[in-house]
Amino acid sequence: MNLEIDNYLGSFPETYEFGGVAVPFLAIYFTAKIIDGDPTPNDDVAEIGYFTRDELQKLDITYPALRELLLAKMP
Repeated sequence: MNLEIDNYLGSFPETYEFGGVAVPFLAIYFTAKIIDGDPTPNDDVAEIGYFTRDELQKLDITYPALRELLLAKMP
């Protein structure tokens, strides 16, 4: 799949737990357009989908800042 990055949305410090240790990282979010190909999840992605604002509010999203960012940027 080939993408074209559209827009920088934001970045936030986050942490995830790995082997009982909290690991800090910087999450950087962009919007992108699919140029060709189909999105296919790898082993680090549970699913790929398109969601309405109402559906997004109900999703189990690991990082709360991501939900707030997506809701703020959705039309």
